[in-house]
Amino acid sequence: FLMAFSNNKKEIKLLENEIHKSQRDVINYCTDHNESFLATLNLPGKVTPQIELLQQKLLSLRDKKLPPISQASQTIIQQETSYLKDIDKSYSTLKHIDKLHDLIAMPQLLSQCISFENYSSALDLHDYTYRLMNAFYDEQDKDTKKFKLFEDIQTEMGSGVHLLLAKLIFTLKTENLSSTRACYKSVIEPLRRLNCCSEFEMRELFMTHRTLYIQQKMEDDFQLSIKPSSIQALEYMKQVTELLNTQTSLLLRQYSSMFSPQNKKMSSSEESKHHFHLVRSTTFQQHLLEPYVAKMKTAMRHLTRLIDVREFIVECLDELYKRFDLHMLITPLVDAQTKKILDASCMTIQSNYEHALQMFNWKITKEDRLQSEAAKDPMHQMFLLYHPIANLVNDLIQLLNDIRLCPLMRLKDDFLDALKSLFRKQILFTIRFENHFPFILDEEYRVYRNLLKCLQQQVPRYIMGLVEKLYPIGPLATSQLLESLHDIE
Repeated sequence: FLMAFSNNKKEIKLLENEIHKSQRDVINYCTDHNESFLATLNLPGKVTPQIELLQQKLLSLRDKKLPPISQASQTIIQQETSYLKDIDKSYSTLKHIDKLHDLIAMPQLLSQCISFENYSSALDLHDYTYRLMNAFYDEQDKDTKKFKLFEDIQTEMGSGVHLLLAKLIFTLKTENLSSTRACYKSVIEPLRRLNCCSEFEMRELFMTHRTLYIQQKMEDDFQLSIKPSSIQALEYMKQVTELLNTQTSLLLRQYSSMFSPQNKKMSSSEESKHHFHLVRSTTFQQHLLEPYVAKMKTAMRHLTRLIDVREFIVECLDELYKRFDLHMLITPLVDAQTKKILDASCMTIQSNYEHALQMFNWKITKEDRLQSEAAKDPMHQMFLLYHPIANLVNDLIQLLNDIRLCPLMRLKDDFLDALKSLFRKQILFTIRFENHFPFILDEEYRVYRNLLKCLQQQVPRYIMGLVEKLYPIGPLATSQLLESLHDIE
């Protein structure tokens, strides 16, 4: 029994040790996991408000209609489709990364080609750039928003195209472009490839800037001095007219060649008709003909000889009138200047006659009589005795020659009136001369009366004979001139 008791006592001791060890393990575990244990205890307090909030939301949706599941699914499908397209674009961009590098360099290459005036290569780069950008989009995606990179490239390419257009217009306005082929290759063909304007607008652009070039060339190449002589003014008018004829002929020929209907060569009659309408256009009138007429008006004021007017008519206007309808603009200027020169010549003749009459020695010596009697021609006798009449007849012959060389039929009446007025002034001045000059001797007065008689009778007859010789088939009507002089007699 004692032995059994002793064994039980040991077992009790072991049990007590196990109990104490279990208690220590529980204490240690609780000590190590105190925070998690406390948090677990507080969890219901945190979850409860969220449950209450969810309960309130559910109660608020009790009377509301929920969206159908199909609408939500469609939205999800659309978003997924958009995401897939973006993914495809990204894959396409990575696949063509080398071409994108080339695309980024295109604006700079375009600017360099334009700077070196290699317009054909510039346009090739422009077309290639847009083909390359369109390669990244399929037919269904052309209306969608492009990449930001492509938008920047398009902006820079657009700036390059504007620069190219400005340089083409500058070339039209400033360069010579005497070769039709060079003009077409360097200007017209790039304009058509740019497709920035219609065919009609391109024609107007070409005509406007080429006429401005000719106008500027007339301003720069020839300058009229402040006080030119008649010969200098005539030379200036010839040069400007020749420039106008040459340049306009080239312009019309280029226009017909480059803008002919359906690129067909026109016949001579069709080309003449085409030119007829062109030179009457508002652009041609404003940029060329009106400035030309203004220059001719300025220079013509300095013409002081009828022979210069004749030379301008023969060498300039005859050719100019065949191409342009300038009769209404140039003819009044020519007529006005011719009348002005005629009036000035008549005034000079009258002044020379008055001066010679005042300086005339009214005493005719025996030697003068013998010298005049030796002459067989009665008019020659009169010239030897009366020097004022000799000077007058010489001046009249010079004036008649100038009038004969100036082929202006429309001024016939003006010429006749000028001669008639000139004779009347000379006769009236000679008659009044008696009241201002004291004729002391009868011989002096007799000489005066004979001079007046010669001026009234013999000089007009002599001039009539000269007119018949100077104007056998001339522009002036001989019979009318003779009748006018006969009225004076």
